[in-house]
Amino acid sequence: MAAQLVIEHQFTVQRFEIFDLLANAVELPARFDAAAPLTRARWLFTYGYSQHHTARPAQAEQAWQRALAIQAMWGAGRTAQLGELLQLRARVQLLRGQAASALSLLEDALRTAEAAALPSSELAACWSDLAQTLVALGRVEEAERLLERQGREEGGRSAQVSHCQALLLRALRLVHEDTDASRQALTTALALAQQTRYTMFLRLLPEVAARLCSLALRWDIAPHFTAELVRARALPAPPDAGVEWPWPLWLRLLGGFEMRHHGVAQVPSGKVPQKPLELLRLLACQRKLSIALPAAMDALWPDADGSAARKSFDVAVHRLRPLLGDATLLWVSDGQVGLDPHRVNVDLQVRRGLIDRLEALAMAKPVDLAGIEASVAQCLPLVERVVALSRGELLPNLADTPWLQAERQRCRADTVRAALAAAAVLQQAGSGAAECELLETALRIEPLAESLVARLMQAYDRAARRGDARRVFESYRRHLGERGAVPGDR
Repeated sequence: MAAQLVIEHQFTVQRFEIFDLLANAVELPARFDAAAPLTRARWLFTYGYSQHHTARPAQAEQAWQRALAIQAMWGAGRTAQLGELLQLRARVQLLRGQAASALSLLEDALRTAEAAALPSSELAACWSDLAQTLVALGRVEEAERLLERQGREEGGRSAQVSHCQALLLRALRLVHEDTDASRQALTTALALAQQTRYTMFLRLLPEVAARLCSLALRWDIAPHFTAELVRARALPAPPDAGVEWPWPLWLRLLGGFEMRHHGVAQVPSGKVPQKPLELLRLLACQRKLSIALPAAMDALWPDADGSAARKSFDVAVHRLRPLLGDATLLWVSDGQVGLDPHRVNVDLQVRRGLIDRLEALAMAKPVDLAGIEASVAQCLPLVERVVALSRGELLPNLADTPWLQAERQRCRADTVRAALAAAAVLQQAGSGAAECELLETALRIEPLAESLVARLMQAYDRAARRGDARRVFESYRRHLGERGAVPGDR
């Protein structure tokens, strides 16, 4: 029991690597066989839980299967122990992504605890697990109310932990509805987490915890505490995490080139070989941060024959690895070369991900007023983030090589995609003036984008502003004329 209490403490305030007591309990046959059957099952469930959170899924699954077999054989033991095992089984199901099954097991666990007349002080963890399960099922507001009730009924640190979790869920729930209220809730929650040394919030939902940490870093809320929490828990980066996330490697390509290691900008000392950096930039422009070896060699050494290009490529890879701060961030395998997408990110790729989300919003076409308002509420922050990332041309001041020219063209096409998607959302909301303003701004950036011209003219036509529609067309024709073309030629 003492070992179990130490383990639970480590789960709550520190990290998952410190489990010598638990490993000894599970892996030493003499100690393991001497324990009561249901105690062995609990050890195995918790051991599997620790393995899951230290990226050892096969070992976790093996431990969980052993625990289930013991429970099936000895399940008629003490009622209180059965309740604990049901709770641990529920955690396993939630980690497997089976939230409905986890909910059923937790409800059984609470009924079992009630039958055993357990005091409410011993059920705090079960209620916390239930709240996380409700979040996984999309019932965030219900989970928030549950934790608020627990905070009122408990005392001491347990009450503070429940209140902290409720505030975190409020921040999550309001992020699109009321940004200021969401920011305030997150600020208060993280201040409370720091005060109580509570770092393992939402431990069954690491993706949700990561999303809240990403918001905190973007809003500059407790940045040092949050960044250390991310590193200690090895939280997975959300798809739209930006430069504020503590990436092992972050690259900026828009408006200039910058490389950061764990948030620290790297200033090259001495002369840096250019071909390794060109390889890095080429990889950073790819959607999956990887490219086939022949394509990479054709892009960087177009005039070299096969063997010479491969030799130059190998030299570039060898010289690039030390520049990354971690040689394992770059891989070459199965005819491909790439950067680790879980530990490397690029402003260009974040921008593209945001634009993809804008397009998904535009295609959703909500049918009622509430859906349209929600769509606009999500759209505007996305547009703001796209604009913030659009700080200039892709890799300016570099030679306009064929591969870079193609990537710059694709970047311009991304700008057009973003404007058209956001305009579609604003049109659905009947925000004609905002739609026209957005398209005018986009057209100043990409004056030769025919799709933007057509969309803006249609918007002005719907608003009965035909003079403005004519002005847009004449401006487009003038820009084409400067390049020796006319509207019919494009």
